[in-house]
Order: sequence, then C-alpha cells, then structure tokens
Amino acid sequence: MPVGTVLVAVAGLRLLRGRRWIPLALLLGLLTLWAAALLAYNKAVTGAFATLPWSLHPDSEHYGFGKVWEGGDYAHSLLRGLENMAVVGVRFNAWWLGWP
Repeated sequence: MPVGTVLVAVAGLRLLRGRRWIPLALLLGLLTLWAAALLAYNKAVTGAFATLPWSLHPDSEHYGFGKVWEGGDYAHSLLRGLENMAVVGVRFNAWWLGWP
C-alpha cells in the first residue's frame, strides 16, 4: 500500500498538471471504489469499518495508531505514517531509478 500511495500520488499530480481531467476522474473513481471495497471488507470481517482484520488476532503487537507494543514506548501516529511513506518513496526511487 505505501508504494501504491506514492505511485497514485505521482500519477494524480501528473494528470492534474497536464489538465487531463477524464483520466484523473477515472483514477479518483477507482480509488473510491477500492476504498469502499476495503471498508466493506473490514465491516464484514470485523464488524467495524475502521478495524482491520489482523487487529482481531490476539498478539502483543497492535496495528494502527497508538502504541504498537503493550510495554513499549513506540507509538504510531499520522506523522509517523507520512514519514514511513516518504521512506518508501525514497527506497522505491532508489530501486527503480537508482541513486543519482
């Protein structure tokens, strides 16, 4: 998902800058359908739209925002999620294009 987020963001910006409205609308429509399918799947499996299925697994590691481990001090936040996506973007660039 993080690599897909970077690729979709780049594609969306290129379409927006090129004023290609029909492909941009198609991209946004497909993203909306994907998000709706993901939310419906979450609701069907867990009973809640925002609860991912692996959250039901009783384990010491928890996914989502907040503390990842019960006894640990590492907490996942929106800022850390954005930092993780930036790292994925840099690593993908290094893999795909190589370092300059």
